[in-house]
Amino acid sequence: MRTKETPEHYLIRKAKQRAFYARCQEHREKVRLRGMAWREKNKESIALSGKTFSAKYRKLRINYYRFKNYGLSELVFAEMLEKQNHRCRICGDSGKGGTGKFPTVDHCHKTNTVRGILCGRCNTGIGFFKDSPALCIMAARYLYQFDPKNSPKIGRESKQAKAINAL
Repeated sequence: MRTKETPEHYLIRKAKQRAFYARCQEHREKVRLRGMAWREKNKESIALSGKTFSAKYRKLRINYYRFKNYGLSELVFAEMLEKQNHRCRICGDSGKGGTGKFPTVDHCHKTNTVRGILCGRCNTGIGFFKDSPALCIMAARYLYQFDPKNSPKIGRESKQAKAINAL
């Protein structure tokens, strides 16, 4: 029967192993070849376990990340998505067309408060505009100027243009 190793003895034993590994080139090569042979022999099970692990813990990792960074539990996040009808709060994309990763938590970088749930493209776009409403409005005015659908030939402005000009 093997006796239980104390933490101190374990650390000493491991330190000796690392020291031997560091100074003995022949031992390092032997360990490396043994590992390569094992991986070659167990290729299928390694690939399968990686896929299984990844699929199993993906949702768990995402929920942990949201809670750690934004304080959003899985339930609160689900309620927010439900209020937004499972759509991006800016463009209305549901993420089912493969247009970008959805859903993404949008937050203020200064106060770290959550503003809403966006698709990956809209969240990235806001980031590129430095979270500045003024820059977003100027960009919208710029795009509106060159939008052929809203050219002066139509004779009246769209609702979007009126909203932009009102700001």
